[in-house]
Amino acid sequence: MTQDAAFDEVPAALPRPVLTLALIGLIGLVFLAELALPATRATDTLEPSVATLIAYGGTSGQLVLAQGEWFRLLTAALVHAGPAHLALNSLALLVAGGSLELLVGRLWLAALFIVGAAGGSLASIHWNPANIVGVGASGAIMALFGALGLLAFRFDPGPARRAFLTNALGALIPSLLPGLLPLVGVSGGQIDYASHAGGALAGAALGGVMLLLWRGGAAHPGAKGLAALVVLAGLGVAGYGALRLAQGFDAVAYEGRLIPESELPKTDAAARAAAADLAARFPDDPRGHYYLALRKVDDRRPAEAEASARHAVALVDRYPETFLPGFRARLHGVHALILNDLGRTAEAKSVAAPACPGGPSDVLTALRRSRLCP
Repeated sequence: MTQDAAFDEVPAALPRPVLTLALIGLIGLVFLAELALPATRATDTLEPSVATLIAYGGTSGQLVLAQGEWFRLLTAALVHAGPAHLALNSLALLVAGGSLELLVGRLWLAALFIVGAAGGSLASIHWNPANIVGVGASGAIMALFGALGLLAFRFDPGPARRAFLTNALGALIPSLLPGLLPLVGVSGGQIDYASHAGGALAGAALGGVMLLLWRGGAAHPGAKGLAALVVLAGLGVAGYGALRLAQGFDAVAYEGRLIPESELPKTDAAARAAAADLAARFPDDPRGHYYLALRKVDDRRPAEAEASARHAVALVDRYPETFLPGFRARLHGVHALILNDLGRTAEAKSVAAPACPGGPSDVLTALRRSRLCP
């Protein structure tokens, strides 16, 4: 019996694509969580903020390469930037996943999704700037279409092969071709074509492997143990990632409440002038309170300066990994000097301790002159 004949004999009542529908449900639930429990509120209530995308697992070169959060290669596939993004990916996943789930089985479909998500994310962080945050299941979905194109050759020339090739190319060409526009000086917009290409290549490669493993008249590709290992590894990485994201959610949410880079003062004079406004608009950022403390020192209001410096130190100590160690040492040093001027020497020495081992040279000199550091 030819593969076309086998294809023609598929019963009219096809099995329901349970895994495909479950994946669509999962990305839908994650998107609802993004809206209901955002890291920071966005101006558009239906489009999560960048901080929220990062908090829920979005990827970037900075996060993956610099911070070592490799689990984001998979978690990013479950995060979406808006309703249209989610709807388009859900529809594409239904088309590709529905076809492949019947053809190769749920285990290999899950393996394809995982490999495609990783391949798409790797391509995204390689080709995009390090600060660009990538999200969405499109890399994984392109892997499904890439595999579909290769697996079409499981069938003899005829209607079945043409149907699979048409579906695959009908999705791949419009999803990949615009990515070449920047090469001729035309912007490709905000669509992550690198992720599309990486996912498609990963899916095609795995589709080729499945072709080699598919023996005789077997209903699905062989080596299901290999597919199971890929799935278990993917679930393990995603599960670990979910735990890490939950633990770091508060820190990411905090970073979203800080003074934007564009609003940070460029000079000491500008910092003092903007201090009250920045402290009021960004009460969780220690930099605004630090500027305000310096302003109050200049205005000879030491008690008020100490209160502002104390608040800045409390904030920087609460989130030590958010700021550079030198900045934390500077805040401790300045607070200690203000306390010392108020005659609270014993407390000043305790506050100065984190600045003494290697604080900024100007602060360290002042602390030693005041005998707050050895």
